[in-house]
Amino acid sequence: MTKQIFFATSWNDGSVYDLKLTEILAKYGMKGIFYIVSGYLNDNKESLSPTEIKELAKYYEIDSHVSHSHVILTEVDDKTAKDEIKRNKETLEDIIGQEIRVFCPPRGKYNNKHIKIIKKLGFSFMRTAKYLRIKNILDRNKGIMYTTLQFYPYRGIPTYLFSALKRKDMEGLGIIIKNLGIINNFDKFSKSILEEVKNLVAFFICGDIHGKLNDIIFGIV
Repeated sequence: MTKQIFFATSWNDGSVYDLKLTEILAKYGMKGIFYIVSGYLNDNKESLSPTEIKELAKYYEIDSHVSHSHVILTEVDDKTAKDEIKRNKETLEDIIGQEIRVFCPPRGKYNNKHIKIIKKLGFSFMRTAKYLRIKNILDRNKGIMYTTLQFYPYRGIPTYLFSALKRKDMEGLGIIIKNLGIINNFDKFSKSILEEVKNLVAFFICGDIHGKLNDIIFGIV
């Protein structure tokens, strides 16, 4: 039986620079999932317009990233959280004419009540910012999709360790220990994980990117 590796990248908020990004993704045959904040639409020259999102949806998956002002779910009451999520989902579905299936909470912050809310609103999964997952990407019981790597300027080993220990994530701790000598070099670290992914039936999902777009993309391909 031939093994399949599912390699996808994800990009948050709906920046106008996503249009340039799609050219890079297309050049290397990479898939992209774009989590859009509907409250940013036409807000300024930095955000995608509804027309641009509709065009983007022809080639890439569009999913939900809350609504107005990029509200942090854990900082608002349950009703506000539900209204924000529901409005964003419906707005994007009206624009692209397709069902929005996956939700990504801003800054990766959520609680169990939010998981119940997204299920009631018809989402299939919530993509979290909990990274360093290879074998256990999907938790179908909870409806959670984890992340393998995040393109973010983390502060080396202490940050990775703190995150894994806080989540009691044994898989993440194993990856950290295995790559201890190269974890501070993101290029080497990401390639090491990719090599491990190649031996598994797995997803390789890259989280948010902050600056140095071309360098990071070219470094991992």
